[in-house]
Amino acid sequence: MANTASAKISITIPTELLDELEELAKHNYASRSGIIRLALLEYIRKPENDVKEIKRIRKVRQELNQQELDRLRAAHPEIPPDDIQLLKVLDDFDKEQKASAGKA
Repeated sequence: MANTASAKISITIPTELLDELEELAKHNYASRSGIIRLALLEYIRKPENDVKEIKRIRKVRQELNQQELDRLRAAHPEIPPDDIQLLKVLDDFDKEQKASAGKA
């Protein structure tokens, strides 16, 4: 890890966890801060915690949701565009009708 500016923070943890942290620090000749820093880095670097990727996925979902909403509005122009619940009900009904017609 590059030597960069540091900031102090204060955290509250259960005493049992602090006891384990102190034992781990003593056993590994490390500081509590160093162990917490390493644990935090490991957590942050997990793919499922990648903030940029999470933001990208949310944006894609929003775009897909908007596309779906646009499709519903186009399929049912007689429904007020802000009545999303009714649009979804009608879409479900349409899907059921198509499925029934396909079975007949």
